[in-house]
Formats: sequence, C-alpha cells, structure tokens
Amino acid sequence: MIFSRKRSPYYTHIILVAPLLRADLIKDLSFYLSPTLFIKHHLNITIERSLKILGFIKLSKNLSISATCLRTLYFSLLRSIFTYGSVVWYPCLA
Repeated sequence: MIFSRKRSPYYTHIILVAPLLRADLIKDLSFYLSPTLFIKHHLNITIERSLKILGFIKLSKNLSISATCLRTLYFSLLRSIFTYGSVVWYPCLA
C-alpha cells in the first residue's frame, strides 16, 4: 500500500504473470489506515465499538448498579476507546 493524497495512478507490480492486488485498508495497532490517510473509516469502526459498549452500560443501569460503578464502567471501557490514539490523529491535543 502506498500512502499519498495524490490522485495519479500508481504502478502495478507484477510477480511472474499475475499482478499484485492493492490493499484498500490496513489495520495496524488498532488503527485503520487507508491509502489516502483519511480517518473516516477508522472513526466509523470506533463509533460502532463504542455504541456496543454503551448499550452494555445501559443494560447494566437497568440492573440497579450504583452510579459510582456506572462511572467506573464508562471511564474504563468507553473513554479508553476514545482516547486511544488521539495523539496520532490530533497531535495538538497531546
């Protein structure tokens, strides 16, 4: 995969007779990287994960768990997803 924001076509590599296929998306250290370095796909996957965990926390709320426990669940499960890698995408927030 070549990372660039250029729109020009790239050279197709060939081994023996078969051309190599380019990857549209790579997952590395839980980051989803596209060839154009846009964050859209990574954000969509992160939002899906966080909504699943938020649903779990809402179900736990119905079990009459204390507010302190719910706060601990939020900080340990959801906030860790949101803050992981924020330094990479937005270095000014570090």
